[in-house]
Amino acid sequence: MLSKEERLNIYKTIDVPNDFGYYWEDGENSRELDDFSNEVYDINKEAIVTHGVSKAVIIDPDLDVVVKVPFNTSFYYNTNNGDDLTYNPDLPDVKEDILDNYCQIEADIYQECIDEGYGYEIFLAKTKEIDNLHYVQEKCETYGNKYDTYDDNFQEKTAKDIEKYKNRLEGKYFFPSRFILDLIKSYGEDRTFSFLDFLDSDSDIARSISMDLHNENIGYRVSDGTPCIIDYSGWWED
Repeated sequence: MLSKEERLNIYKTIDVPNDFGYYWEDGENSRELDDFSNEVYDINKEAIVTHGVSKAVIIDPDLDVVVKVPFNTSFYYNTNNGDDLTYNPDLPDVKEDILDNYCQIEADIYQECIDEGYGYEIFLAKTKEIDNLHYVQEKCETYGNKYDTYDDNFQEKTAKDIEKYKNRLEGKYFFPSRFILDLIKSYGEDRTFSFLDFLDSDSDIARSISMDLHNENIGYRVSDGTPCIIDYSGWWED
């Protein structure tokens, strides 16, 4: 059986094409992304590839980290489909936009939080660059998977538990209420509210962290169950 290091090294050998991305309008995989996913499957049939708008993520059950690979392209259909892009006969059927390396942005933000010395990196899943195409992040369970947020009992208990913090949280509901309660339980009130104040600031780092905080981008470390932000690179559009 391969060691974790050997498995990671094999994933690094998968070809990352110059046009690596997916179709923005409907989330359809590109041929390049399908080929990438198939190569991952050939390495370990239990591993899966998920993606957001800016990166692909290899989730291997045998590893305690996930492998993130940045997209370098977004694909758009050249049609009048109700979105911003309308048909232009001078353009190809599929339009491509070059993307920044959002995995590198994420790794940089993690390091910058360490460098600033306020301890906010504890709220972020640790991300580390392997090379400029592969990054590792500690494995987490998403908030959406952990809780049945539609359950009436869950909603009632959460509403009751968060009530004591209502005044202090005004204008700072960056996260679902239960996640805020979990942050307080793990890190304490003072540390949690200091972090929420930071997210409410004009810092570029804070803006990146806070601009895309949906239920799949927050979660809990598999190693110890503590809450953290999983994807904090933001999403910048021209």
